[in-house]
Amino acid sequence: MNLLDVIRTEVKRQLGGGERQRVPQQAVMATVDPGYTSGKPKIVFDDDTSRTPVGPYPYLASYTPAANDRVLLLRVGVAGKYVVLGKVNNS
Repeated sequence: MNLLDVIRTEVKRQLGGGERQRVPQQAVMATVDPGYTSGKPKIVFDDDTSRTPVGPYPYLASYTPAANDRVLLLRVGVAGKYVVLGKVNNS
């Protein structure tokens, strides 16, 4: 990799939000923020090693969020925003 490629890569990284920016996936697993009480929940994504809650995220009317729920999110719409589809039952 030459110097120009290194500079281009760094500029892309800086403009794109840095190294911590998530690579969008069509469907992802996450956990509802342990401190959640009401409204749209913040989410801790499985692939986020910092375990920092982000959001809030909308959810389907058929699902009622609760703290620590394991949930499935799906990217929807032109902008590709995530929507919580519901709780994943592990039992």
